[in-house]
Amino acid sequence: MAKENKIPQAVLNIVLVAYPLANGFSRILGGWISDLIKNRQMTGMIFYLLAGIFMLALGVTAKNPTGFAAFVVLSMLFAGYVFAFNPAVIGDFYGPRYSTTNYGITYTAKSWGGLISGYITAWLLVTFGSYTYSIMGLGIGALIAAVLVSPWVLKKPKKKVPTASAQTPSTPATPQSQSK
Repeated sequence: MAKENKIPQAVLNIVLVAYPLANGFSRILGGWISDLIKNRQMTGMIFYLLAGIFMLALGVTAKNPTGFAAFVVLSMLFAGYVFAFNPAVIGDFYGPRYSTTNYGITYTAKSWGGLISGYITAWLLVTFGSYTYSIMGLGIGALIAAVLVSPWVLKKPKKKVPTASAQTPSTPATPQSQSK
């Protein structure tokens, strides 16, 4: 994307250093904000929303070296959160009983997404001759994720309450009932 938009090498060098630092700092920032507002789900919504906005802004301003650098770094500042907080949010929703299985399913989906996204990005590049469309698609996807993870849309599953027909008529023996 930098090459197609003729971003100077000096700017790209700065971005290549700042990008992973922002991505790593995202986890710290996410934890701090989550502790501050005391809601991991709301923090996730905010981070997805900001990552989406900054990715769309990157797609629009990619030809400007300053815009390119700023929005690549800002996108990553808000995109790294998800990898640190997904296990905790899954635990918040489903409890600890199947946390390993639930996280394994989530991580498998991430792996498939990484595999498939390479093909989609290549197809978009060949079709349109630019990485801008894949970045815009990622931004739209992040905005959709913000809506889906919002506390107003994503609710914790309700626990099943045993019904009268599910209860057995026999009651377990207690020490008092055995002594009579």
